[in-house]
Amino acid sequence: FRMEGTDIRDLEEYPHLESHIRVNERCIPCLICERACPKDAIKLELSIQKREDIIPFDDTAEGEIRIDCDKCNRCGICSRFCDAFVLIERDPEDITPESPEEFEPLMIDLDKCDYCTLCADLCPEDAIEVVCHLRKERIEIEPPKIEGEILIDDNICNRCGWCVFRCPYGAIELEKPFEGDISIIERRLPECDPVGCHACINICPSRAWYIPQNDKIAVEESLCTYCGACVNACRFDVIDVVRSSVRHTPLADLPWKNQWLETIEIIKGEREERSYKNLRFFRKGEEGIVFR
Repeated sequence: FRMEGTDIRDLEEYPHLESHIRVNERCIPCLICERACPKDAIKLELSIQKREDIIPFDDTAEGEIRIDCDKCNRCGICSRFCDAFVLIERDPEDITPESPEEFEPLMIDLDKCDYCTLCADLCPEDAIEVVCHLRKERIEIEPPKIEGEILIDDNICNRCGWCVFRCPYGAIELEKPFEGDISIIERRLPECDPVGCHACINICPSRAWYIPQNDKIAVEESLCTYCGACVNACRFDVIDVVRSSVRHTPLADLPWKNQWLETIEIIKGEREERSYKNLRFFRKGEEGIVFR
């Protein structure tokens, strides 16, 4: 519907769902959130000086280097800094809330390492240990600064929360348009066949559903947007979604205010969906408006 040539949904006074996502000052930045986003809505602009641009490679160096896998969060900063670190992306099909890591465990190409120790100083988790036994020259250089920013495309982001779920530094703040609860109806669970069906897993825009190791089916609620797609897809009615809150822009005193309030009540389950039984639908053809 248009008013004076403008789609009413583009008018400032027309109500819209409200949500926000922002990156705070705790961002390093690193590679995790960009890779974690299932919609490719996040782009990383990372500026870090390469190791070869700081000091020449010493092919006579001897030493030891070790990664503490318990500390390493696979942030990828070391791999952007030095080619001795190898970080391989995991297959997206293998990534679940139970196994969410974006990359395989960090590996080291010893042929490209001269034990300069700069990576150990650079690592934000102190996960790299380097001992240099022999070098031509002693290194007394500060590690480079990690600079950059995270860019989030608001037109693509669906507010799923994978970036929040995966960020180890609490650097992303998210407010979703809906709040609520999602649950599995236990008495109907015996009918569920997630391996053969996959309906909830396939339709979920947030990749919140998964098959856990020790259970039949599971959902990571922090990733749920309460859209209800999984409820509609489940043929055995195993899933229940209840929306308790809807964030929206202020409602102006305009003709559509009551309809918008009704819609919010329907979304929250406080009112039955509208009945269209007595309405006539129409389409516009070459001969004008045709009712059916």
